[in-house]
Amino acid sequence: MADSTIRVIPDLEIVSVNANRYAYRNEASVFRVRARATGYEGPAAINLYLGDSRIGSQSVQLSPDTEANVDFTHRFGNTGFYRYRVEIQPLEKEQRLGNNSLPGAIEVLSEKEHIMVFSDSPAWDNKFIIDAIATNPRWDSSAYQIREGRLFRGESHATMDGAPNPAVIVLINNGNLRPDSATQAFYPQSH
Repeated sequence: MADSTIRVIPDLEIVSVNANRYAYRNEASVFRVRARATGYEGPAAINLYLGDSRIGSQSVQLSPDTEANVDFTHRFGNTGFYRYRVEIQPLEKEQRLGNNSLPGAIEVLSEKEHIMVFSDSPAWDNKFIIDAIATNPRWDSSAYQIREGRLFRGESHATMDGAPNPAVIVLINNGNLRPDSATQAFYPQSH
């Protein structure tokens, strides 16, 4: 006669970490973690590390064979290549520890390049250029219209006070582009 009982050994596991390969300096980056427990029900602590420094910790309630999701958000202050890892604290008598962490890497790029578009009237080429700019995740844009010597953003009167320093200024002249003096003064200041 043989013993046919199956003994389930409790195990915690980081199933996956979903994060972008690239991030931008000073913008929120999300790390979505999926964790699972086998033969265990109860709380578990999940930690996010950059290098050797713990930058986030969350508690999660696990149930056997059910995945739990945890999101970490972090803003990188500097550009560069960063190694990270996500770890779930092992149970006291857990035997399989190799699945308790997952490493990864993320490259932090400088802020998005800002592009300003100035035009004298709405036209298909304005829309085409703005849509083309939007296809590149490294670019950000703002569009202005100059009517009768006044600057508008949409239907609202605009000024260049507090405007971001653009990497590129695009001027689309449909025959009536006459910027006001404040906008003209902004062009040489932008670089």
